[in-house]
Amino acid sequence: MADNLCTWDASTFTATAVYTGENRMVRVAGTGECPQSGFRVELVRGPVGIVPEPTRLSLRFKETPPEIGTPVITPETVDELFEVSQEVTHVGIMGLGQLIEVSEPA
Repeated sequence: MADNLCTWDASTFTATAVYTGENRMVRVAGTGECPQSGFRVELVRGPVGIVPEPTRLSLRFKETPPEIGTPVITPETVDELFEVSQEVTHVGIMGLGQLIEVSEPA
């Protein structure tokens, strides 16, 4: 289980394939709440399991609390792009509790 300081709402997360001509990217976005203002949050790769799954992009939250912040519940949004292979069909985010299916553009 991840030791996230912020609370993330799995129902708000999406993963969408984006094609740049040469590469396939996946845009992952969602929202949550942090316990004080001034948090910096991003999604980063990892952790990869003992047996990596080529169909899954594994991510985790990187939360950086502020040195000084107002102790008030603050909405937070993450929106990141990751280069992936054609095999990736799902995104797993440590601490989110469910897989997100990658949707293809129409």
